[in-house]
Amino acid sequence: MRLDSSVESLLPANDPEKAYYSEVRQQFGSDEIGVIGVLADDVYTPPVLQKMQRLTEAIRQIPEVKNVISLTNAPDIITSVARESARLVPDVNAPHAAMADLKRRLTEQPVYLKNLVSADGRAAAINIFFENLGDDEFFRRGIDDRIQALVEKEKGPEKLYYTGLPHFKVHSTRAMWADLTLFIPLTLVLLVIVLFFSFRSVRGVLLPTLTVIVSLIWTLGLMTLAGSSLSLGNMALPPLVLVLGTAYSLHVVAEYYELTRPGCSVAEVITETLRATTTPLFIAALTTVIGFISLAANSIVSIRELGIYAAVGITIAFLLSIVLVPALLMLLPLPTKRTEAFSPRVSAVLRTLAALSSRQRRLVIASSLLLVVLSTWQAATIQVGSDFQSFFAKLTRFGRRPMRSTVPWLAA
Repeated sequence: MRLDSSVESLLPANDPEKAYYSEVRQQFGSDEIGVIGVLADDVYTPPVLQKMQRLTEAIRQIPEVKNVISLTNAPDIITSVARESARLVPDVNAPHAAMADLKRRLTEQPVYLKNLVSADGRAAAINIFFENLGDDEFFRRGIDDRIQALVEKEKGPEKLYYTGLPHFKVHSTRAMWADLTLFIPLTLVLLVIVLFFSFRSVRGVLLPTLTVIVSLIWTLGLMTLAGSSLSLGNMALPPLVLVLGTAYSLHVVAEYYELTRPGCSVAEVITETLRATTTPLFIAALTTVIGFISLAANSIVSIRELGIYAAVGITIAFLLSIVLVPALLMLLPLPTKRTEAFSPRVSAVLRTLAALSSRQRRLVIASSLLLVVLSTWQAATIQVGSDFQSFFAKLTRFGRRPMRSTVPWLAA
């Protein structure tokens, strides 16, 4: 299973704007630039320039890096008119007077300001241009880690910050992997807890859990076979399949416990269970699938895939609930212990809630209508945005570097 944190994953493959964007990148190179910000009291000093030169040369040795530009290797476009291959800084060990003259010349040439150096001379940039690689390939090759290791090696006394869109995408991909490894087990644990308090039996916990795990595995497998990937738009798919898929097998097991009576055979109980649950479960699954399939008309690819694969996962969960769960129950004897009876406490609470809603029906209806009005009012003020940084909290840390520490002149 691949993870894709790029904005391109949100656009359809045949989108004309996406095709035009890809053509421009093919002609002129990638617009995804990494930036190493160097902050010092004065960057026009030999120690700072030597450090920038070492970083520039070291990063150029990375095979996936197409080019690196900094003060130490940038061409002097004015002098190069008269003399070929002239550099802005021909000698990083130049005396103070030469550095002062360099600062004056750069201030008079705006093309360099805020691209390679700040106007006050207290910040400089090393701009990194990468080969055209997919985001997944960029992440798997560990390019970001190699650059970060070089930055960490040169830190102090100057402050160094590594930033840029490729670095942000790597952080997003890592966050996605971390969420998957956290929320899938966490969802399963919570489901097991709910099932345990509902049934108080081994089969009441294991059968629904097994059903949704198999459903999720098959769904993700089909995604991989179809060439799809998990992206920022469909990351909710695994927990969604786990939660929604549990309902169908849960109903089958609950009905199984309700119909278990002394003197009945296993076959009789299973037959009655299927007769009582198949039609309601089919209608419930069908309406849910239709709701998700409607997302297939969405122009955003990841949202469309979310709808399609959620419908696939729910269909699989429904089929396993009426095929696999009864088959496994046929292999087990009917429950005889009192602890394996369907949870009486849950039933009592639900019956009390149903009776309360019947007696206080006017209050329930009035409260529901009030919530609808308030929600409609707030829904009219909802905002739509495509800023990837808004997906994370303001104080989210990118590795060990706070987002607030991005080079201050980069935004300008």
